[in-house]
Amino acid sequence: MGTIKVTVNGKPAFSWEGDESAIRNILEQFPVGARGVGMTPRALADNCVGHFLRKGKPLAKDQVGQEMQMMGVLWHILQAESSNAEHPGKIANYAGIVDFAVDLLPSPKGFSANITASGRFDS
Repeated sequence: MGTIKVTVNGKPAFSWEGDESAIRNILEQFPVGARGVGMTPRALADNCVGHFLRKGKPLAKDQVGQEMQMMGVLWHILQAESSNAEHPGKIANYAGIVDFAVDLLPSPKGFSANITASGRFDS
């Protein structure tokens, strides 16, 4: 089981722990939810990340809304390409067995993410 710890400008936002099944669920269900509100998955995920960048935490007051916002951030992270030549592909390919620290930062293009893997990814 892997862990993704998300920070915003270095300040803790949330931590998620999951396996391949949980990752598959996010990758399959988030797009369904996005289409349900008339958005593309990328547009809704961008919106979720934007909220975290502004507040450093979910904006929704209810637990379901908060989980959807966090799922959007996670979907974005899981869809990101690994920058490690020895471990090509998407972060989703490794997140079930590797721990990641992700720092979200505002940028002129919206945001950037510093992603650091630890543990078995380095082995």
